[in-house]
Amino acid sequence: MIEFLYLLARYLLMLGVSVTVLYSASKLMDKLTTEIDEWREIAKGNIAVSIYYASVILSFGIIINAGMGNYLAPAGVSDPYVFALALLGDILRAIISMVSAVITIYLALTFYDKLTHDIEEFEELKNGNIAMGVIVGGVLLAISLLIAPAVKSLSQYIFLALFG
Repeated sequence: MIEFLYLLARYLLMLGVSVTVLYSASKLMDKLTTEIDEWREIAKGNIAVSIYYASVILSFGIIINAGMGNYLAPAGVSDPYVFALALLGDILRAIISMVSAVITIYLALTFYDKLTHDIEEFEELKNGNIAMGVIVGGVLLAISLLIAPAVKSLSQYIFLALFG
């Protein structure tokens, strides 16, 4: 019964943590990308920015999912302390993964912008260039898929170092 309660608590906790982490990651990203006010552009109906920003959020989801892993408390354990510790570990992995996701997406945008010095991506997005929104979004999604295994390894290492 305690395992069921743990799984139910984990589900409810992860639902809240997921929404909170995605919201927090998007707010952090807004602060870092000073070249564009994504939500203002989206409110104006800028489809290019919407495509780009949907890709940012999907990229966060990919990276955070990789960092969260599929850790569960050991089967057959009935100690509530073990399950509480497992829930704490879930929250810690979510935070580590969120920070990793924000750093990764910000660095990816920065490096991509430097490599394509002849194109001002954020200006093109502000001007409603849908093709630019698709390309930048695709680059972010590809980078997140490629970096996800590294984030998973980092998250596992930190988690094991703290909780053994």
